Amino acid sequence: MARSVPLFGVWSRLVTLKNGGLSSRVVAAGSGCYIPRMALDERAFETLTETLLRRWAAAIEDSGADDLDVELQGGILTLEGKAGTFVLSRHNPLRQLWLSSPLSGASHYARDDATGAWRSTRGGADLAATLGGELKRAAGADVVLDYAP
Repeated sequence: MARSVPLFGVWSRLVTLKNGGLSSRVVAAGSGCYIPRMALDERAFETLTETLLRRWAAAIEDSGADDLDVELQGGILTLEGKAGTFVLSRHNPLRQLWLSSPLSGASHYARDDATGAWRSTRGGADLAATLGGELKRAAGADVVLDYAP
């Protein structure tokens, strides 16, 4: 039996697995939401995101953007500059990365297991492209952010 639950302000349909448990894979969702199934357990999620945040912190520092102060601590990447403060943090219960940007506000990203990319839960925008583009606008930094291990 399927069940509907409110998720991000829209109704999403969850499908029942053969063993009777519910999957978090979306069958139908409105507003272009991207809500993938949670394939990672908490430890794998923390390892994956910690590695990604470290690589991105190093890439931003190496970009030569003198206007950005980069700090990574406890799974939270903070970037302070003239345009304001960017914060990229992990949200363990939903296995998401959350971005707070002085340019675009708050957004949530879930991992696309097929591609390894992090996609916005509202519209599917790519996190690396979004953050890289906003850092270019805010600090003139040409930062290459990717998901390669």
